[in-house]
Amino acid sequence: GATKAIGKLGIRTEAAEARLIELLRDPWFRVRNGAAWSLWKIKSPKAEAAVAAALQQEALDMSRVAMREALEGIRKGR
Repeated sequence: GATKAIGKLGIRTEAAEARLIELLRDPWFRVRNGAAWSLWKIKSPKAEAAVAAALQQEALDMSRVAMREALEGIRKGR
């Protein structure tokens, strides 16, 4: 929940971006999904590369779908 709150609140600081990028590798799939979503919503300039890299490493189909959707949203939002 806290991971998604960053995106909902639009918190875009360097510290928030860095932490969300770290959370793309969290053991919990919901945290990874929330991190990808929040990076998309805060329009992070680093998000595209970070989410694309995480997508390549992701094994869980559900998270791959979430990351693909976030990546599409990031690319459309440019």
